[in-house]
Amino acid sequence: MAKLKYITSPSTSHLSKSTAQMVDKFIKSVNGDIDELNRLIKVYNDTRDKEGKIRALQGVYHYAKIVDSKYQAAYMSFSAGYRETIHQTLYSNVKKEFAKLGILSLHKVLEINPASPPITPVNKDSFAEILANMSPEKTSRLLTILAEGAKFDLTDFKRLYSRGEEGYEEFQSFLKKHSIQFLGGGNSKNFKITSLADGSEIVLKVDNRLNMPKKVEAHLREHSLKATLTPVAAERQATYVDASSSERWTRTLLLTEFCAGGDLESHSKQRPNNAARLQSALDIYSQMGTILNDISRDGCGFPDMKNTNWLLDRNGRVRLADTKSFAFTDAAGNIDYKSPANEWCSLLSTGYMNPPEFKRWDRVPFSADKMHSFMLGKNLYQYLTQCDFEYLYRKNDAAEFDFSAPIFQSAPGRQLKTLISAMIKVDPAQRIPVSEAVSELTRIQKIIAVNECNEILEKINRKGFGKADTAMNAFVMAKQAEILEAKNLAEVGKIKDELNAFEQVKVDPQLIGLREALVSSGDRNAVIALNQIPVKERGNIMAATSPEALVAKELIVVHRYKSECKRVLATIAHEELGPNDVAMRDFIEKKKRAIAETSDPDVLLKLKTELTSTLEQLKKDSSVKEVKSIIQDFRNNAGLLTVGMNAKATRIEDALMRVPIEERRNLHISKNPAAVEVQKAIASHRYWGKRGEVYLNKDGTVDEKKAANSFKDFKARLNAAKDSPAEETPAVRMKT
Repeated sequence: MAKLKYITSPSTSHLSKSTAQMVDKFIKSVNGDIDELNRLIKVYNDTRDKEGKIRALQGVYHYAKIVDSKYQAAYMSFSAGYRETIHQTLYSNVKKEFAKLGILSLHKVLEINPASPPITPVNKDSFAEILANMSPEKTSRLLTILAEGAKFDLTDFKRLYSRGEEGYEEFQSFLKKHSIQFLGGGNSKNFKITSLADGSEIVLKVDNRLNMPKKVEAHLREHSLKATLTPVAAERQATYVDASSSERWTRTLLLTEFCAGGDLESHSKQRPNNAARLQSALDIYSQMGTILNDISRDGCGFPDMKNTNWLLDRNGRVRLADTKSFAFTDAAGNIDYKSPANEWCSLLSTGYMNPPEFKRWDRVPFSADKMHSFMLGKNLYQYLTQCDFEYLYRKNDAAEFDFSAPIFQSAPGRQLKTLISAMIKVDPAQRIPVSEAVSELTRIQKIIAVNECNEILEKINRKGFGKADTAMNAFVMAKQAEILEAKNLAEVGKIKDELNAFEQVKVDPQLIGLREALVSSGDRNAVIALNQIPVKERGNIMAATSPEALVAKELIVVHRYKSECKRVLATIAHEELGPNDVAMRDFIEKKKRAIAETSDPDVLLKLKTELTSTLEQLKKDSSVKEVKSIIQDFRNNAGLLTVGMNAKATRIEDALMRVPIEERRNLHISKNPAAVEVQKAIASHRYWGKRGEVYLNKDGTVDEKKAANSFKDFKARLNAAKDSPAEETPAVRMKT
């Protein structure tokens, strides 16, 4: 791989003396970097094994990225030699050398940060892959198209590659699978790329760093802000000529994460409800304060930390996308723009956020923490009140702010007013440190979370079984103790999540039904047993395993069997023959006592089976129906000219009502004594001289030959029904 040539100084005759001196300083510094690059190139050339050469070549490229991050873009734009050497020659040479080593994609070896997962699938038609492997000339052409922002020409974008060019097929595949649209932006231009397959989104950004180098961002990206800065999937530096001004500008093209929550100023305006916005503010600005503390601990400051430079991702996590203003601090935590660490840097800020000390930024170092505190207070005030940024201009003390808004009238609102007042002060020495602000935000969050826990706990308590619910009372007391003993917001949050889960669970209807039944029955001991069931097991009692729940499950089974027995018994009662059905009345009372007196599930199940069998027998047996029909026929045909019909009907009915319920089947052939009495009553004669007489065989059974015709018909019809169940049309009954 060829060594790089030194770059020469462009003509500076048209520049001021101080600017010309800075250009000369830039050229000298870059040539020093070229010496280091050439040393790394020699290491690569001298290395023989493949893996070693790959590592050495990566070292060359990564140092070139360090060089790119060190200087202001204005010097890169001004120096054609820099662009040719670093952006074109070095990139092209590195790409060729990787190809010799069998690596055809620079994205895989150069762009992805192994410390964090890629934000977009890395395949040959992903834009990350396309951008990483794009030629320097094509990158400049792409930048020219996208620099137009909202006016960018989509047709020009789609024609970026010509047929036959390297990368044409991959770019066409990308276009078929994705859409691109302008997303917005001021100094920088943002474009949203959306996958047509799954709707996933990433941002293609034309990053205008306003001549601020990237070295501080690079430092923080490797340290505390690794998970806070939006990840970069691929990036390239390029230069283009602005069509309207003919000026040459250097910009960074990068692919980064799309944060669906938007910036914090927009997020606030999406929260019209004061209470919800206050809750969001506590979460967001405690996150912001923690990030600022991390930045300070890593020896840096963030002078342009306005709300629009902070984003929220889909999970409500605060992220940073605008990193231009970062600066290094000294050992005392002060930002000193005269220090070597901040060479090539200058103050970048937004007027309405500036603390008073910025007036002398180029002469007097200032505390990064006190600066952060001032701006954190302004950001928090703007988020809470939704005021426009113009309102914040030239306000350097909280006394100048209006705190009459309703959001400041609640208890937490008043506490936030006090906190903001402690941060926005003219004198930096009087401002509280950011760490103290974070502690106060967390303390307020904890108070609110504790109150929410108690409210949820009260809802859960209302699902209990009253004042005597021992398990619920113990649960509430234990949770109240946990809440009081919670050391921090995270512990309270964990308790809140647990309580929310409990609150969502409905008490098992079986348990509710059982308790109501037990209360109605006056079974105090069983009610006490239910009150001891752990709260966490009341949602699905049949899956519970505690000793108390096992008792309840048995009670539920007993209650269910008793209910089913009572239901069947009530249905059996509908089969009574009349108000004087003695056997039915005795049967019902006997079974009711049996149901009430046992709590053995096996006994109840057996009883239910018996009752069900009895009910089925009563419903399907035709002999009882036939007897009832005979009784009704005699009564219907009774009159002045008939003899003994009512009397015979009464004899049959009296006999039938004495037949035990279990024996009310096959009455025409039954040997049960009570059933035989029914047969005798039907066989009895009603004519003069034979009224009530029954002829019996020697074994006590009815003599069918001498029996009344009603008995003969009775047996004949039932026997016929047995032989031909489908033909049950009775013959004409003989009224005897």
